Amino acid sequence: MIVDRYELAGNPVAFARACRSPAIEHVAVHSLDWEREMMPQLYAAALLSAAGRSRWLVDERADTIRRVSVRRLAAASAAAPALVGGSLARGLADAIRFICRSQAGRSDRVDRRDTMLAIWAGDVGASVGGAVTHISGVLGGVRRRGLRIGLVTSAQPPPQVTDSVDDLEIAPPEPSGARFTPELARLASNRTMMSAADRLVSRLGSPGIVYQRHAALRMVGVDLAERYRAPLVLEWNGSASWAFAHWSHGAKLLKGPTGSLIAAIEQRVVASADLVAAVSRQAGDMALHAGADPARVITSPNAVDLEAVDSALAGHTAPARDHPLVGWIGSFGSWHGAEVLVRAVPHLPSATRVLMVGEGRGRPACERLAAELGVLDRVTWTGRTPHDEAIRLLADCDVLTAPNIELTGGEPFFGSPTKLFEYMALARPIVASELGQIGEVLEHGRTCLLVTPGDERELGEAVSALLADPERGRKLGREARRQAEASHTWEHRATTILEALEG
Repeated sequence: MIVDRYELAGNPVAFARACRSPAIEHVAVHSLDWEREMMPQLYAAALLSAAGRSRWLVDERADTIRRVSVRRLAAASAAAPALVGGSLARGLADAIRFICRSQAGRSDRVDRRDTMLAIWAGDVGASVGGAVTHISGVLGGVRRRGLRIGLVTSAQPPPQVTDSVDDLEIAPPEPSGARFTPELARLASNRTMMSAADRLVSRLGSPGIVYQRHAALRMVGVDLAERYRAPLVLEWNGSASWAFAHWSHGAKLLKGPTGSLIAAIEQRVVASADLVAAVSRQAGDMALHAGADPARVITSPNAVDLEAVDSALAGHTAPARDHPLVGWIGSFGSWHGAEVLVRAVPHLPSATRVLMVGEGRGRPACERLAAELGVLDRVTWTGRTPHDEAIRLLADCDVLTAPNIELTGGEPFFGSPTKLFEYMALARPIVASELGQIGEVLEHGRTCLLVTPGDERELGEAVSALLADPERGRKLGREARRQAEASHTWEHRATTILEALEG
């Protein structure tokens, strides 16, 4: 029996009852990095409830498997309320001071542009995905403009990111009390990331620019910009307040107060930024709604590293196959449209196979849907895949798809999917939803075929049309690549940001 954090938090009684089954001999917690694991108290309680069973902790980073005693678990559970309370008090005090203090002026900014200090929390075990591609692309693009890049993060980043910076400082893990919820951990991490940034600056020198990828409760970028008298560039992928309200899995009792605190800090951060770099026009509207100065908001879509794509394909030869192949990549988020593609499979020629690259909580639902539709044997699921390998898999496809759908909560689609630009770089035929920025970057009949979001029949018919007319597909792919080269590289995006900051 395998239970993830969300299932465990949602029904701990069912887990404890299941553990009493005589078929279960051992109960283990598996962690990529136990010192950074969220909600350790939940796992301790789960192990404690497994009466009569041996209990184990598997820690990949430490490369250890150790047996955990009931006495140790009981002591940790007894100490948890005081530890959590102390972390909460410190975090709230920092947040209140941040919200209430006067805003620093911009007139005393130091005029230097040789070094950028970047703030990106990262994620334990996150080696692939849109966020990784985005941060490595932005920092790599700025670095190629001649700036030195220092990165402060809270977890070891993957090589794709470390290769894009000159120096790196990883903040130490938060104490267990501060990891009671992801939101509390993020609030507490402002202190540790501030100290880590100071250590990095001592080696790199004072920054000419502070860059922060916006996230809920992330205040440290504002503090660093004020300390070092540097302009703050806020990378804005959307409102963290909106995302928390519509996508978080937090307890309902805490969601209201937490949401209010996230909104208050977001308003303070966005008002303090010298430049808000929104990834789409719709995301920029969210920044304005949060209180950003319209004169300091620019729209700069995501982009692609053409050299990385070409390097991944160097020497690669597509394997021989006797069937058409349709590709998709994503994390199975509700807006990615993975289920739409699965529902479109019956509308494709019977010999066609579909390749779904990526992993996420929505994948099991897609697999169940494929089984219900009788097309499970026509879909290949790769799971989490290294970036270079994912590029090669997508390059082997006859058609690539981006069937994104509308967001929940009534907000216009504000994303700027990084996969869209990688599809363009691959010069493969694209079928995508006419939705938000997707329909602004791609042009129907010139670089892709656009379809109605959520319409699986229309998606299937468009893909089938390109499979039946390979020359038309090649023409669309060549034009998409040409436009990627002309307008959608990370160097273009870095230039847009730096020139806007100068202006």
